[in-house]
Amino acid sequence: MIYVTDVSQYAFCPYSIYLRKIRKIKVVTPPMIFGDIYHRISEEIEKRERVIFDIFVEEDMGAEEIASIFYNDTKKVVRNTVLRNKRRITEDILGTIERLNQLFLRRSIDRALLLKEAMKTYRKKDIYDVVFPEAFTELSIASKKLNLCGRIDRVEEIDNKYYPVEIKTSTADRYIEKDILQLAGYALLLESKFGIPVDKGVIDYVILNKKYEVEIDTALKNDVLKIKNSVEEILNGYVPEKKRKKECDFCNLRDICWK
Repeated sequence: MIYVTDVSQYAFCPYSIYLRKIRKIKVVTPPMIFGDIYHRISEEIEKRERVIFDIFVEEDMGAEEIASIFYNDTKKVVRNTVLRNKRRITEDILGTIERLNQLFLRRSIDRALLLKEAMKTYRKKDIYDVVFPEAFTELSIASKKLNLCGRIDRVEEIDNKYYPVEIKTSTADRYIEKDILQLAGYALLLESKFGIPVDKGVIDYVILNKKYEVEIDTALKNDVLKIKNSVEEILNGYVPEKKRKKECDFCNLRDICWK
C-alpha cells in the first residue's frame, strides 16, 4: 500500500522514493526528531486541555490567567516528553525544551483568547465544544480500493463535514505545493472512510505561525492518484532518473545521492 507521504515526496523528487523504498535508505535528522516530539506533545495536550478547562478555569477569569493555567500544564507535558525522548535528541536538551515551550505558549494564549471571547455568549459548559470542535488526532486510515494509506495529524469534524489538518514544524513554507498534495491525499482517504466529500483542509506551519486554508478540488485529488500510480511503478521495478535541481540543497538524502 502506498503512503500519502510517498506521493508528496515523489512530487519533491521521484528518485528519493527509489532510495527510500527500494534501497531502504533511511535518514533521521534533528528537525525530523523535533517534529515527531512536537506531535507527541500536541497529542497529549489535546487529551488534557478539556479536563484542565473544566476543572480549573472559571468564568470570571481573564484571558491572561486562563492562558497561564493552560501553559503551566503544557510545560509539564513538554518537559516529560522531551526527557522520555532524550536519547534521540542530538541538540541541547534544555534548548529543545525552551523552543517547544515558546511554540506551545502561543497555543495557550490563542486558546485562552478564543475561550474568553466565547464566554461573552455561551455558558461555560457549552463553550469548549463551540470553540474547539470535535477532532481526531494522529488518525490512521487505509483504503484498499485506493491502495493508499496515511496518518493524519488532525481531523476536525464541523457540521458533519471532515477537515484534515496537516501540522508542519519546518522553518520555511517553500514546499507548500508538496504539503498541499499531502493534504489532498488525506482528503481522499477521509472520503473513502466516511463517504462524505472533503473539499477543504488546513496546513499549519507552527514555527512560522502561519496557517493556510486549502481548497481541495477534483483536479488536485486526481493529481494525487496519478502520482500514486507513478510511485507504484517504482515499487514494481522502475528506476527514475536522478536529476540535480535546487531542491537537492535542502534534501536530507543529498550526501547519499550526490556523493
